[in-house]
Amino acid sequence: MTVSELENRMSAAELTEWMVYFAMEPFGNQQADYRAGMICTLIAKTMGGMKNAAPDKFFPIYKNRDAAPKQSPESQMAIFQGLASGEIRLLDDETVGETV
Repeated sequence: MTVSELENRMSAAELTEWMVYFAMEPFGNQQADYRAGMICTLIAKTMGGMKNAAPDKFFPIYKNRDAAPKQSPESQMAIFQGLASGEIRLLDDETVGETV
């Protein structure tokens, strides 16, 4: 569904209701990851492993998101062009922007 279709189908009141519902009962991938992290924490603690385990230790992609350095539009374009040409490869967070 496009944004204009959504604007035609959903009123501002309904959107507000969905926002309130989301605030009370979060849903989506990030919330699902958190629930999975809670299960991993429980398993780690009961199996005698990580006694100080916390759910966020099992999905590091969300850690320090605000601490990530900001990129300029020019820098982002250079990365995209490098990806398209094959000069830059992405394997994981540690090798982002590594040249071949």
